[in-house]
Amino acid sequence: MSVSITVVNPRGEIKAKPLQPPAARLDDLNGKKIGLYSNGKPGMDNLYAVLEKMLKAKCPDISVINMTGAFLIRDDDARTLAKEVDGFVYGVGD
Repeated sequence: MSVSITVVNPRGEIKAKPLQPPAARLDDLNGKKIGLYSNGKPGMDNLYAVLEKMLKAKCPDISVINMTGAFLIRDDDARTLAKEVDGFVYGVGD
């Protein structure tokens, strides 16, 4: 009588998601609407206030909207945001 043992990896396997190319870059920010998305952690408002000031100094015709949401932006939120802005900055504080 023989005994067989099957060894398995307790960590399992993580299937890689298909690669997705990054979105095309905006050629120019003048006249564009840019969303600044954060998770609302302390300090992000200060960072985005300075970033908005810098963007407007470089591109006076730019408009900026601030958005706050979850740490990981949900797909439905990203789709909604994409309809409202030409580009956005995603930053989280911790």
